[in-house]
Amino acid sequence: MRKRIICILLSLVMIAFAGCDRNKMTKMDVDDAVTVEQLNTSSALVVRGFFEALFTNNREMFEKCFPEEFINGLKEDNIDMFAQYSQSLAMPGEFAGTQYLNYNELSAEGGYDDWEVFRNGISEIQGIPADQIEAMQIVQIKVYFVNDGENQYIEIYSIAYEYGGSWYMYEIQNSNAEFDEK
Repeated sequence: MRKRIICILLSLVMIAFAGCDRNKMTKMDVDDAVTVEQLNTSSALVVRGFFEALFTNNREMFEKCFPEEFINGLKEDNIDMFAQYSQSLAMPGEFAGTQYLNYNELSAEGGYDDWEVFRNGISEIQGIPADQIEAMQIVQIKVYFVNDGENQYIEIYSIAYEYGGSWYMYEIQNSNAEFDEK
């Protein structure tokens, strides 16, 4: 009798799982939204915050993704980087959030022979001393959207750097990087 009850229960459980599987929607592993207070505390948060700011139209958060002196220089030259990025990164569908995946140190120890080129590029473009850039990382995230009722994402690689004890955004990469599990 006990075997029959166990077999019936197992059959019911299997049927229940099979039914749930057919109705299951693709899950989005969205992280909690980044706050302005958290933004510059890590490479992952500044990269995620950068994209969240763009897709939620949050200019204040976007500008905090860069050193203040860089943003002030752009304003003096009447350059609206927020508008330019917003237009160029327009995505179909409704923004649903971001997810941090991984990072690599952008250094000789991390396997990047041209790390000095990146450091000098950051210095030249954003107007900060190269010798004060404390660390650089390539950060991998997912940006999620709901488009026509379907969950979609894009994987993005970006370079962030540490300067003056805070993390800032440098640029979006257009290629993969080899990532170790962290």
